[in-house]
Amino acid sequence: MVGGNTGGWPVIVLMGPMAVGKSVIGQQLAQHLGLPFIDTDAVIVEHHGAIADIFAGRGEHAFREIEARTVARAVDGSRDGGAVISLGGGAVLDSGTQQLLGGCTTVYLECDADTVAERIARNSARPLLAGDAMARWETLFAAR
Repeated sequence: MVGGNTGGWPVIVLMGPMAVGKSVIGQQLAQHLGLPFIDTDAVIVEHHGAIADIFAGRGEHAFREIEARTVARAVDGSRDGGAVISLGGGAVLDSGTQQLLGGCTTVYLECDADTVAERIARNSARPLLAGDAMARWETLFAAR
């Protein structure tokens, strides 16, 4: 089994479009289960700087490579003890990440467009939503 867990605790991966609440729900779920929480976007920011800066300076392709490596490390490092892992909205576009997640418990989160609109209006640090943020979000949501 690819990405399997040998320690009896699950590796739970939360995925879905940006701004649906993966990080907040992930923290709550991890606390409830007594498991560590890993937010892959936060790990990327900690090690590589702001996501918007990576996009601006190195491009989306470079960011996706960093993201795929970060997700792989998070999943591989959680196999024995379990964890709740929150992925960035586009992480599942990578075929290697898709394979890796085959051995994990995956949860797809979504919410209504009005809630997303309110959330993205409060956060300007989302490089893929530059311009008409809600129209871009709807396009990304449909594509993913």
